[in-house]
Amino acid sequence: MIKKSLFMAIVLAGLAWQASGVQAAATDLVEAIRPETVTIDAAFNGTQVSVTGNVAADADVMIRVVGKTEEYKLKQKGRALGVLWMNMGSVHIAKVPNLFLLYGPDGAGSAQTEFPPQLGMESIRQGAEIVAQDPDKKGLLEEFFKLKQKAGLYGTMNKAIQYGAANGATKPFTASLKLPSALPQGAFDIDVFAIRNGAVMTQTVRHIEVKEVGLPAWISELAFQHGAIYGTLSVLIAIFAGWFTGILFKSSKGGAH
Repeated sequence: MIKKSLFMAIVLAGLAWQASGVQAAATDLVEAIRPETVTIDAAFNGTQVSVTGNVAADADVMIRVVGKTEEYKLKQKGRALGVLWMNMGSVHIAKVPNLFLLYGPDGAGSAQTEFPPQLGMESIRQGAEIVAQDPDKKGLLEEFFKLKQKAGLYGTMNKAIQYGAANGATKPFTASLKLPSALPQGAFDIDVFAIRNGAVMTQTVRHIEVKEVGLPAWISELAFQHGAIYGTLSVLIAIFAGWFTGILFKSSKGGAH
């Protein structure tokens, strides 16, 4: 009797595991990501990553690309005596990602497609840690966001996702994710959300790898592994650039006479 009960328990556990696997496969929103590895060479000027998949016919898709959390030590500029721009103190911002990009379909963020605010920049605001002399830490964080947005590392891009014709309960989607020229190397999460009525129905997480090749990879290795050589070369290049610029100016003045 004990053996029979044990056998039934094993069978039921196996069926439950199989059912959970089928359910997990059914909720996987992503079919393919191309490319899964992005290479940064000397001519790199940004790139695009394609994401294809299927979502419920009555839902919308939002995609978020997130990098690793980092710490930033910045100098706060201000006017001394209302005249001179000077360093007014240091700002230390931690637990913020080095890349945070949101992609949505037409109408993203409008009344037709409301995305949960906790998936966007609000999630960074809630998790960020700021150490500064300035009491207006919220304002400092917003200025940090502006710097990141100017570099193309933070932002929201609508009209990045297109839907195909619905096939029963689902519809296909294709997303074109534009990545900036300032893209850092490393591993990045691609979070794909199915949204209905402003709430997350399903989430699928995939990953891409960004790595430097060629000249950028050599410079990075030199900077981090051979600091003395890198510093010496930097000084020599700066001296050569100054010397060459001086020659050009002298030539232009001579031509004017």
